[in-house]
Amino acid sequence: MTLCMVAICDEGPERRIVFCADRRAEVGWAGGEVAWKIKVGGANLFALIAGETSKAEDLLSTSRDLTLGFRPSVTDNLFDKFNEISSAHKKKLCERFVQKRLGITFERFLANGATELTPEIRNQVLHQLTELDFGCEILLIGFSDAEPFIFEIDQFGEVIQHDNFGAIGTGAVIAKSILYQRRQIMGLTLEYTLYNLYEASRLARIAPGVGEITEFGVMTCKKKDESLNSLRVTTPACLEKLDETFKIVGPQELTTPLVLDESCFRWTGYRKKAVSGEGSESGG
Repeated sequence: MTLCMVAICDEGPERRIVFCADRRAEVGWAGGEVAWKIKVGGANLFALIAGETSKAEDLLSTSRDLTLGFRPSVTDNLFDKFNEISSAHKKKLCERFVQKRLGITFERFLANGATELTPEIRNQVLHQLTELDFGCEILLIGFSDAEPFIFEIDQFGEVIQHDNFGAIGTGAVIAKSILYQRRQIMGLTLEYTLYNLYEASRLARIAPGVGEITEFGVMTCKKKDESLNSLRVTTPACLEKLDETFKIVGPQELTTPLVLDESCFRWTGYRKKAVSGEGSESGG
C-alpha cells in the first residue's frame, strides 16, 4: 500500500531522473507516515519499494549482492542483469521454502524428491513453489553512461523497462493515468515534470493506503571525475509553488451545475412511441 513514482526529464542539455514516494505504512489495525521507501538498490542504483517492506529489503539484498562493482554502460544488456537478479531471488525463495517445509535442500528435493517423498507431498510442494511471489515490487533507477533508465521488478519477478516514467503501489494505476493525460515524456522540462508528478501524487491519494508525498528527488548523472551520481531534494518552498499551480490547473470542484435544455437530448423512437401511447416501455 503505497505510491512510488519515477520520471525522466530534461534540464537544459542534460537528462534528469525525478523520483518520489509517500511514507505511509499500515498493518491490519494501524498505520502512519513512518516508512522510508527510497533505498540503495546496488552499486550505482537507487530503488523505490512497494509491498511488504521486509520482503522488499530481502529482494534488494539480492540486488546489492549481484551488482557489486556494477557500472552500467550502454554496452551492457541491462535486461540480462535485472533478470539475473530476479531469477537469483526466486531461487533463494524456493530454497528457503523447501528447507522450512521439508527440512532438506532444494537441490535434494529436485534430485531425489520423486523417490524420497510421496507423490502427494512432492506435487503439493511443486505447486506451492510455482505460486511463490516476491511479496513486493521495486523500481530500480540509474544512469547507463549519461542515459537514464527505469526498470521494474514486479511481485512475480517480471522485469519491465519504462521509457518515460514508472509507478508502483496501490496508487500506481491512478498516478499513471494522470501522467499519460499530462503527456509526461523525457523531453519535458524539470519544472513540468515536477508538477506532473505532484498532481499525480495528489489525485492518487484516493487509492487505499496512499499517503502524502512531501518531497521529490532529482538525480543527476555523475561526471567523469565524480564517483557518485548527485542528488537534489525539493524544499518546502518548491512544494508551495507546486500546490499553488495545482489549485489553478488541477481538477476543480463543480460549483455551478450545467444548464441542460431539450436541445441536449433526443427521444429514441421506442421511447417516443411509449409516451404517445402507441407503444409501451415493456415493448408491448
